[in-house]
Amino acid sequence: MRSPACALVAMLVFCMSHISVNAVQNARDDFTKDNLGLALKAVNGAAFAVTMPNRRDHVVRFFKLIKIPQERYFVVDAVDRDSLSQNGMIASLIDAGTLSAEWWSTNNSSDGIPWFRTASFSRLAVCLSHVKAQNAFLKSGFDIGFFLEDDVMVDNYWKGRHRGSSLVRAALLNAPGDWEMLWVGYCEETCKLQEAVVTNGITYKISERPQCLHSFFTSRSASR
Repeated sequence: MRSPACALVAMLVFCMSHISVNAVQNARDDFTKDNLGLALKAVNGAAFAVTMPNRRDHVVRFFKLIKIPQERYFVVDAVDRDSLSQNGMIASLIDAGTLSAEWWSTNNSSDGIPWFRTASFSRLAVCLSHVKAQNAFLKSGFDIGFFLEDDVMVDNYWKGRHRGSSLVRAALLNAPGDWEMLWVGYCEETCKLQEAVVTNGITYKISERPQCLHSFFTSRSASR
């Protein structure tokens, strides 16, 4: 069970709930008063979704639901983990400097390493998929990237009176000038007392150890 502090995560992150895999609201609800497209337009941003082929329709429905126009979202084909087990694939990634041989040698029984930080084909596939999405962002003309995975859903907090898109827009427009990443969805956080940054009435928290990245914004400098 996460502590209340873990619900207020990001580097930088503002106080709102997640729109990630453990959301409780499905995509059939009416969000006519919510519009994330306006938030992205305000900061010259676009969304990039890491997607397996059988989840593309779900992602497109999600973007339509929160009113991101087609010119501001991109569907990036995820790396299939099975493709990484082909002969020579891991060796070529290590030779290219893309994959750390030291990390690839870890496993669930490695001393002092939490299981979620050890190597596996699935974790490597997710990492490489996010690299593809980051590269797609850097090749675009947008200043801010919004990244998510293909199992994203919307929860009650987002659709309720808090209006998640309005909070996103306010947080992006008022974030401290040196911000690099802004989480709006995650699964777990290794928590400790976190430093608070208050800008124009919005509270941000410094993330210490996010364990996964289901939904987040980055600046171009952070993506590079």
